[in-house]
Amino acid sequence: MKCEKCGAELIGGETKCPKCGADCGNAQEPGSKASGQSVDSDFDAKYSQMFEETTDSGDSSYKVDEELKKKREARYDESFSNMTDDEKIKALEAARLARKERREKKLKKKQEGGILKQLRRTEAGGAEEDTAKQKTAAPEEKPVREDRAPLRSERKASGRPRKGAALSKVSPKIALIAGVVIAAAVIVIVIASVNMASRVSYELPETPTVYTKGDTLYSSYDGKVNEIGGSFIARQYQEPAEPSSSPSRGDDDEESSDETPYFEPVSERDLITYTEDGSGVYFINNANLNENDGSLNYAESGKKNSSVKIADDVYHDIKVSSDGTGVLFLTGTDRYGAGGTLNYWSSVSGQSAVLAENVLPDDYMFGQGGSILYLNEYNSEYYVGNLYLVTVSEGVVSETKMVDSDVYTMFGTNPGGRAVVYAKNYNDETMCFETYLLKADSEERVMVTDGSRCAPVIQTASDGMFAGGSYENYYQTLYYVSLSSGQRERISGNLTEIVKMSSDEQSVVFRKANAEGTAFEYYYANLSGTEGQLIASNITVLDDENHKRVSQFEINSDFTRVAFIDGYDTSVESGGLYVLSIENGVVGQSKKISDTAYSCNITPDGQTVRFADNYNITWNLVTLNAYTNEKNTVLAEEVGAGAFTFDKSGNYIVYAKNYSLESRTGDVYCVSNDGKVREVAAGVSSYGLKNNGEIVYYNSQGGSTFELFKTGADGKRAKSIDEEVTGVVAY
Repeated sequence: MKCEKCGAELIGGETKCPKCGADCGNAQEPGSKASGQSVDSDFDAKYSQMFEETTDSGDSSYKVDEELKKKREARYDESFSNMTDDEKIKALEAARLARKERREKKLKKKQEGGILKQLRRTEAGGAEEDTAKQKTAAPEEKPVREDRAPLRSERKASGRPRKGAALSKVSPKIALIAGVVIAAAVIVIVIASVNMASRVSYELPETPTVYTKGDTLYSSYDGKVNEIGGSFIARQYQEPAEPSSSPSRGDDDEESSDETPYFEPVSERDLITYTEDGSGVYFINNANLNENDGSLNYAESGKKNSSVKIADDVYHDIKVSSDGTGVLFLTGTDRYGAGGTLNYWSSVSGQSAVLAENVLPDDYMFGQGGSILYLNEYNSEYYVGNLYLVTVSEGVVSETKMVDSDVYTMFGTNPGGRAVVYAKNYNDETMCFETYLLKADSEERVMVTDGSRCAPVIQTASDGMFAGGSYENYYQTLYYVSLSSGQRERISGNLTEIVKMSSDEQSVVFRKANAEGTAFEYYYANLSGTEGQLIASNITVLDDENHKRVSQFEINSDFTRVAFIDGYDTSVESGGLYVLSIENGVVGQSKKISDTAYSCNITPDGQTVRFADNYNITWNLVTLNAYTNEKNTVLAEEVGAGAFTFDKSGNYIVYAKNYSLESRTGDVYCVSNDGKVREVAAGVSSYGLKNNGEIVYYNSQGGSTFELFKTGADGKRAKSIDEEVTGVVAY
């Protein structure tokens, strides 16, 4: 865009000429957007809708990254708007390849550093999500290991290695490249992704929207806005300076093996953790992103002056109890979380208690029934530590009991919080371990399975669990184990890992990796059956960043309806979408409903399969559909492949279209399952879909502050939350 008076170029949407000072607020370039419309409508309706490529996805949110404009891809250059469509396509393809190269370099750096991010299992498709992406616990969500990840993180901190193996890796003979589970970990990202699994109840609680005004944190909840803390970020992360040249060394000199481990600073979102019911928020302020620590606080949602400082020098990776009243945290760690002191704080008692010294991240969790489990003095060379059970009553620690020594990891407790499930005798060569049970109110320890390679799934309403064991010929046997007697019952063979347990806790879905490590078979099994029933036979393993938002397997919580994409082909970004029903414990016949499915979702009641198909590789666009009562309805076309969100209630989809590269805004819409489209807002810079269905959004208009709005799914009754906002931390 140029100044009409002197012809000077206007950069980044400036409205005042930097040369002559003339007001150029009404100046426009050909092809730029005005009032939500574009002169170059063909280009605007296609390629400029690439919302995924130009946004950061957060908690069901989408936001344009301003830094990309300053630093990277050709499409953000001032000359972009003057290119022809062909030139734009070539420039964007070059930018895509540049991003791919950066991702590969970053991945290599992480691997060389010897640190893998902790992966946390979700229910949707049995995949696992990176905890740095989302720390909000969804109501009624039942993680496979309660509050634990099924994989032991590999860490190199304080001069000694972290535990070295995944719990559910498949034999190296299957060549799954760091394990099937890791390879498939990015199939589904819950909440912070295109697909949010329908695994929760229809009535969902509101969670607070947390945002900043300057360096002060605010919370909006139930129509009330409160300041909850100041000095949010004390020190921003600073990239270490790379050496300009390598030191010279002789041919006989050995390379130093003492490499600095890879360090990744947490995001601002990682400093915020909601309670499951949304009634409270734990947050870290005075944060030092060079050390990933700060001061831990708690605030009641919607209540003025309710913030309580819990402790200083807290490592960011905290654990919150299911009822939200308790939190576990480490103090005094190094920047990788090692060498810390484990503490417990309760909002009920308002008291803090030191539980143990020398505890590592991932080595503490809340069990059921008001219990806490932790490992200390962990020896990463031999994969052993001491396991303790802590009983809490009315927010006060009442008893601490040593469960066992030489423990590899822990999985959780029975509903009463007195029986403990854990692993011992990890074998680094076979990647197997033995699963043990400490019976409730007893000193009796029972080995319930040997040859285990995946985490068990513990029931919440009964004293039992589904567990894998007896590893042989690259697969395990699926058992049901009583946590009262320690006795086990065989259910099925062909187990690689357990994916999900039904809401009545009587059935599970599990999967089996093929010999090449390129695909999974999915099976259904229940306590009354004798062997797993095949559901799907060719679910592709997608192990790259580009497919983290693709969901290929969905099943509703009561296990009555399944949707899956068979044979997903990355060359065309699609596969065949099938649906089937499960009635009275019997898997029905599958039916194909699309040949070109990109991603799928099932509503909680199982009545509707929502999916994206017809992926356009050139323009990165998809078509949204809803399949109900044997009928398919096209809901929206030419939607950005990274800019649609299935609501958790199963009633509608929120999506963005008409994305403008020049203004870096898009128009947000909502569509119901029967195809009724409503415009939520035009010219949106960022939006987030909350648990309770509210949509929060803003348009920064290139300024340093903006007004924050919220509205219902119908797009009506938009209300202002606050003005002079500088950033949204959690929608």
